[in-house]
Amino acid sequence: MRGFYEESDDRRIRATRTQDRTGPNDRHRIDSATSIAVHLHNRIQFSDRFALTPGVRLETYEQERQVLTGDDPPPTTSNTEFLPGVGTTYSLNESAQIYGGIYRAFSPASNGVALDGMTDQLLEAERSTNFEVGVRGTRGAFDYELALFRMDFQNQVVTGNSDPRLSRSNAGATLHQGAELALGYRLIEGLELSGNVTWVPTSRFESGENAGNRIPYAPRVLANLALDFQSGPLRASLLVHHRGEQFGDETNLREIPNFAEGGIWGGLMPSYKTLDLTAEWQAIGSTSVFGAIKNLTDKRYITGLRQGIYVGPERSFELGVRQIL
Repeated sequence: MRGFYEESDDRRIRATRTQDRTGPNDRHRIDSATSIAVHLHNRIQFSDRFALTPGVRLETYEQERQVLTGDDPPPTTSNTEFLPGVGTTYSLNESAQIYGGIYRAFSPASNGVALDGMTDQLLEAERSTNFEVGVRGTRGAFDYELALFRMDFQNQVVTGNSDPRLSRSNAGATLHQGAELALGYRLIEGLELSGNVTWVPTSRFESGENAGNRIPYAPRVLANLALDFQSGPLRASLLVHHRGEQFGDETNLREIPNFAEGGIWGGLMPSYKTLDLTAEWQAIGSTSVFGAIKNLTDKRYITGLRQGIYVGPERSFELGVRQIL
């Protein structure tokens, strides 16, 4: 059983160029969410090789928005979700295990959407049916895992409603499917090479005016490679990250607009790679010194196209001390 409460305090200060650190607070709103969840599962061991784990999760949640700079009463909305699932494993031998599962998942609409216009939009949660099957294992110095997945989203929130009092409805659908591969190999004592890659050939809208288009900010390929070194109290890693090209809007616009009025909202962002270097030294007892150089080559790349071109963080340095109490 789990209880959860979250609150955000959002204030908009109208500053000016001459007084950039102060100004009138013309919008002050507090968003909150409360949920209670119960999860039950049971592992059934049919043999030394084969096991089945059915489970169920029941969660109820409530959202509220309070605008302190307005006179409207705080609206609330609530839902209860029933989420069944089942997973299974089968050991082929000591170095290989097949696994799979099917389960339901959900994501509630954000407060700003669920309570749009200070009105309960009567929205249900966005729901998905998820499938996964794979194989994993260890053979000597070699670790591996390969998985195929499919996520079928229904009930997604879209703009518009047949009820003139409401502005949103549950009518959208998207489909995501692909494969994940993770490998690790111990080269010599204290030196290990590992990596993972996620390939998502399908990530598209299944309904609406953008049906068939790719989901924005959903690259086809994501990959990471790490070279880890450890000797006595010293640990260090060289990390390589790759993110494939991705669209910046639902229409799959390819050319980034020039001099767009009101901001740049779309375009095809090129793929990019970055390198990080991290290290940690176990100094004395429970005290350690750590440091990192992020974006080692000072790569320039685009991370977003929302109201403008957002570039990724430039090269940065970190240095600190960690004390475990």
